[in-house]
Amino acid sequence: MKQEEIWHGISQLFFLNNWCGVRDFRAERIKQLLDGIRSKIFTRNRMKVNLTAETRALPALIKRTEQLISALPKGSKPAAENFSPEIICTGESLLVPSRVAFIAAALPGAGYGTVEHTCQILLSHLLRTGFLWEEIRMKGGAYGASANNSGLEKIFTLTSYRDPNVARTLNSFAKNCFLP
Repeated sequence: MKQEEIWHGISQLFFLNNWCGVRDFRAERIKQLLDGIRSKIFTRNRMKVNLTAETRALPALIKRTEQLISALPKGSKPAAENFSPEIICTGESLLVPSRVAFIAAALPGAGYGTVEHTCQILLSHLLRTGFLWEEIRMKGGAYGASANNSGLEKIFTLTSYRDPNVARTLNSFAKNCFLP
């Protein structure tokens, strides 16, 4: 509970407000340290990517992933002895005898501290306690439904839990929550 408050509660808001307000040497030093960590960790030679998608979506996904990886610095050495830079495609699935699913849709969200972010906090609450509860949980039979926003990651998500109506839920997300 305490850790949750530190990471996601009022303590986190105070920390971020203080962090954003720092304009002296400390901020530049922190930026240098974080840049140094990023340049050592996020390199092509340390990258291992697992893509999971429908067969027809894989070519575009592979192309976008290759673009992302090529934008990273090469790095000094591979993370593992058996590092292989090529992309290997395999078809694999796990079928389970289940009548329910977990469903998620993600949208671009607003950044922390913006008016839009504040509006998305309110929107996620209204969706969770109103529309999603009624439409997905009560009418659709899902065990649960939720809407959340992350201002730090700039992502807004809609989810359902133990949902017996995958297509109905996705259609409802798209129709009523303005998904593309």
